[in-house]
Amino acid sequence: MTRQMTFDTISSAAPLTTFPKRIKSWDNNNFTASDKVVVVSGTEDKDPANHRKLITNSTTFFTQYSDSNLSPYQPPPPTMPAVPHPLKLDSPAYFIYGVHENDGTATGALLRMPYNRVDYYVSKPLAAFTKVKLPQRCAPDTGILFKSVVSHKDGSQTEYPLLDCVADFQVVYSLDTGDVSASGLASLSAADIRSRLKNIQVYILTHDGKKDTSFTYPNQSIGVGPGNGLTSGTGSTRTFVQLSSAKRNYRWKVYRITVAPKNLLPAQK
Repeated sequence: MTRQMTFDTISSAAPLTTFPKRIKSWDNNNFTASDKVVVVSGTEDKDPANHRKLITNSTTFFTQYSDSNLSPYQPPPPTMPAVPHPLKLDSPAYFIYGVHENDGTATGALLRMPYNRVDYYVSKPLAAFTKVKLPQRCAPDTGILFKSVVSHKDGSQTEYPLLDCVADFQVVYSLDTGDVSASGLASLSAADIRSRLKNIQVYILTHDGKKDTSFTYPNQSIGVGPGNGLTSGTGSTRTFVQLSSAKRNYRWKVYRITVAPKNLLPAQK
């Protein structure tokens, strides 16, 4: 979303037109009239404090998509250049992000937050309160890895089971200082995270198949995180003292997923 003006090339710096708002439309998958959207500033501003900033109208941080609703969020008019100046000048672009599709509700009914939120956690469902059951083949004290989608309407969570028989679930962040920390983001600002976060590593401890009394897991410990497979300083180290010797009759394994963020590039100064 931009604002554009045209300058007289001969006698005056006054624009020949007003400052119309220009919303870029696409040929496919464009917004519909009542989609809930947020507006975020671009990075053309020389002040890094204004980069990737959520634009608000008083205390309102979202609106329904339309020209009129987006008027309070439009960028300021561009600064006039000296005359004569035969240029068409655009102001910095603001980005419109669709967060929630048109569902027929009034503007004030949504959004609870300016993004879609999904939580991941391991839980052992209680049979009396859920249709999801932990399979009998799972080792004791394991659970199910859930993906939980938070509702904008009422804050409720819809759970989706992803993986059975999970004994541990660790998320480790790699920072550009060479540090690898499981909790190192807590003290960082959003700008620090964008510039320092290099990758996110997910470690999931589970087992293949069911208990096999003819099999004994060969090691005394399992590293759930970066390390040699036996220990992990920044994730967790599970020993069979913790897990009980009977759990050595399961074929334990650790899944590792590494993700490099693509949309957290540091602001350009």
